[in-house]
Parts: sequence; C-alpha cells; structure tokens
Amino acid sequence: MQAVFKKEDITKALGVTLGVVEKKQTLPILANVLLEINESGFHLTATDLESEVRTSGPLESVSSEGRTTTSAKKLNDLCRLIPDGSSIEIKLSGDKIQLKTPSGKYSLATLPSDGFPTFENQESGEQLKVNSKDLRKIFSTTSFAMGNQDWRHYLNGLYLSIKEGEIIAVTTDAHRLAVATVSYTHLRAHETRGNLVC
Repeated sequence: MQAVFKKEDITKALGVTLGVVEKKQTLPILANVLLEINESGFHLTATDLESEVRTSGPLESVSSEGRTTTSAKKLNDLCRLIPDGSSIEIKLSGDKIQLKTPSGKYSLATLPSDGFPTFENQESGEQLKVNSKDLRKIFSTTSFAMGNQDWRHYLNGLYLSIKEGEIIAVTTDAHRLAVATVSYTHLRAHETRGNLVC
C-alpha cells in the first residue's frame, strides 16, 4: 500500500471519524481507524461496535492499493502538525505505516485489517432522503431530554417514527419529554413506514 494525499483531505476525513472511535479501548483495535487505499481514493472507517462512520477523500497518486488499521488519534495529531498545503506520502511497510512529509518522516504501528469489525451492508433496506440540516435540528432539539447512562437502556436513545412524509423524533429520561418533526422530500423506494430506536 502506497499513496500520496493532501494534508487537508486526510485531516478533514479523520475529524469525522474521531467522534466514534472507542475511547475506553475495550478492544485495542477499536482505537484504530481502518484505512483503505484504492484507485478511487482513500476510505476511512471507525466504529465503537454500536456506531460506524465511513468517509472518503481523494488521492494525488496511487502506487499500490491496500488496507490496514492504525491509531486514529495519533494519525490525526500527526497530520495536523504538518504545514497546510503539504502532500503526505503514506506507505505500509510490514506492521508499520511510514509517513513522509516535507517536514520529516514518521512511523505509526498498525494492526491487521482482518480483525477490524465492520457492519454488513444491507442492500435490501428502504431508503429516504432528508436534508442534513433538518435531521441535525431534530437531534439537537431533542437530545437534552435523552437519558444519560440510565439502567433502562431504552431511555438512553432516540425514538424515530417514519411515516406519511414525516420523521418524528422523541426522547425522554422519564422526567422530561422532547418531540421534534421534520418532513422528508424524496423516497428512493416504495413508501416507508416504521419505527427505529437508536
């Protein structure tokens, strides 16, 4: 695995994944991000076994394809120290990732990508299209009433109801209740009706 990417592209992608990287490190590999390089660009995946985030970015050049895992935090911290506008060459050498930049050379330990847990794609699921600002709004306006480490696990999440062109979000900690609604604009499959707790 060997490729070159821009500092801004990798730091932007890493910033998205850091929110889901496992901080308690129940499994060492959960502190890592899965890095995949192919002709279409680089792809990063992070998970805490409950959530998974995937993001991608462009490459300046690809010498060879491959995949591995390395510490998300260390890779992010290192890339942020590199001057803006710099190109970073990444190369997998044995069980280390070698980074070559205008300011120096760096090495990060890796773990095999085979042990990285990923969610299976569900191709048969129904899909709908929602404005990201609207979705963020219903989460931000209801999250204050969500339970926090309650022994009743269903209070620690968000209830979503999807029906008749509307998404309704409900949260409660058994003392407060918050409800928010947003409309979705386009269905990619036949009309969806259902409920989801996340």
